[in-house]
Amino acid sequence: MPTVRLKPTSVRGVYRGTDGRVYTREDGAERPCDTCGCWAHTLYHLAGRTVCGRHVVVTGRERIRMTTTFACRVYAAGTSEPPPPGTVLRRGDTMAVSGPPERVGRYDRFPVAGGFILVPRSRWAWE
Repeated sequence: MPTVRLKPTSVRGVYRGTDGRVYTREDGAERPCDTCGCWAHTLYHLAGRTVCGRHVVVTGRERIRMTTTFACRVYAAGTSEPPPPGTVLRRGDTMAVSGPPERVGRYDRFPVAGGFILVPRSRWAWE
């Protein structure tokens, strides 16, 4: 089974997958996954089957909101070219990101389309 990306819906504990199906999160006692047999506390129920976190990825946080004004640069991943000029992001501006941040010194590194951005820690919040 390929990994399915899940987006939260307006109903708590219900997710819509990239495969078009609806998944329900079930927390509780440890049970085996119907696909791989691994035991997990959090399983996702799909049409009579339960799958573990190995088969689904929850991607609920996709936008960040800036809390202060600063210059932001989009760095190309894997190149040694000099960084491009910065774009001023003002307080309250939002930006689409592709996942959770990675800590890099005083910055948080977010993957974005075409590379990554470095945002000073404590200058952003989840939208």
